[in-house]
Amino acid sequence: MRTIYFFIIEFLFLSFGIDVYSTNLSKGDIVVLTDFPYYLRNDIKISFTADVTTMGTFYIGRGYRSASGIYVKIDGTKITPITCDSSGNEIEKASIVNDLAISTFIKVILDVRHTTKYQYKCNLEIQSDNGKKIVELSENWSGVEDPVFVKSATSDGIICSNISLCATSSNFDKPIWVVGDSYLSIHNSERWPYYLEKRGYYNYLIESVSGGATQVYNDALVLLELGSPKYLVWCLGMNYGSDVDADTPRSSWKSEVDNIVSICSSRGITPILATIPCVPKKNHEGKNKYVRNSGYRYIDFAKAVHGETYTAGVDNWYEGYLYHGTEQKPDYVHPTALGAQALANQVLKDLPEITYLIGDVNLDKSVNYNDLNDLVLFILGGKPQNFSLFQADIDNNRKINVGDVTKLVNILKK
Repeated sequence: MRTIYFFIIEFLFLSFGIDVYSTNLSKGDIVVLTDFPYYLRNDIKISFTADVTTMGTFYIGRGYRSASGIYVKIDGTKITPITCDSSGNEIEKASIVNDLAISTFIKVILDVRHTTKYQYKCNLEIQSDNGKKIVELSENWSGVEDPVFVKSATSDGIICSNISLCATSSNFDKPIWVVGDSYLSIHNSERWPYYLEKRGYYNYLIESVSGGATQVYNDALVLLELGSPKYLVWCLGMNYGSDVDADTPRSSWKSEVDNIVSICSSRGITPILATIPCVPKKNHEGKNKYVRNSGYRYIDFAKAVHGETYTAGVDNWYEGYLYHGTEQKPDYVHPTALGAQALANQVLKDLPEITYLIGDVNLDKSVNYNDLNDLVLFILGGKPQNFSLFQADIDNNRKINVGDVTKLVNILKK
């Protein structure tokens, strides 16, 4: 068995993806994309192509036998979705008949998309020299936090050559990227993104993981190699430990924030910082003072829940806002549903751009051909009414030109 770890070989700038190649894939081999962000939460497309020598069983998806892994097993007769439990044990779901003959060539596309509120579904497409098969998988693909991979089974695995494994995300085009920890979740009613999504606001990228700190910072550096948002919302801080005092933030947190701000400055990105609510066992007063005195815009999460001051062992949040957990599993770190709603309201107050609908250049709260007409008029030197430069920069390159027209036409086609 071989494990092949790939680093970035080629950027696909049109799709902001990573594509890597290997000469072959034999029984037991696994190919892993190490430089694609692990903690990306939104829409992701994975593509695998190869010349087939011997058709056999293989796996493709994210997180092979990891605690949050989700992927599919494909062989000559069936397609089996697989999720993993907290110990990485595989849980096979109901199989789907694979009646597509595969002899010399295969292409597999996993297209994970936001479908309904709080749900991310995966469309699976298999192409071969004998045709094409498309199925929608029923599992929710939200919350995955592991690398993209393709693996040949050990005993009856596929043998193939000239393989290509690619990963990309349509959300690299989003103007707002939000980086954080377990406070970021769209399917948990005790997290603030849940309430933004409930109101129809999900036009932003999320990169996060429970317990997120330096590992998410490092992942964000990978993410920033793949694109540049207009706004980078930096919500990390809870898991770095208590500050030295009310005037001195945790040094590891400060150095990472300073570097992110420096990167943003060099790239023309607007950093949006965030205060961190103090909790009974963690003092964030130093971080919050640093954020407020930074001169940059920030989301005042601490103020939203009355978590601005620290008292050891005391819940200073508004009553009912901080989740205490149970006697067997105390918490005192995360918000309740009530607290999450307060945090969401603070986001809307401090970052109203998160509600903007990209492509809605005339601000009528819908994207249609009237927006296309106004966009073309603006580019030709006209002066359309109620024209939004932010929503007109559809390709997110800080310019309004024919590229935005092309993007808008593609949106309208969908």
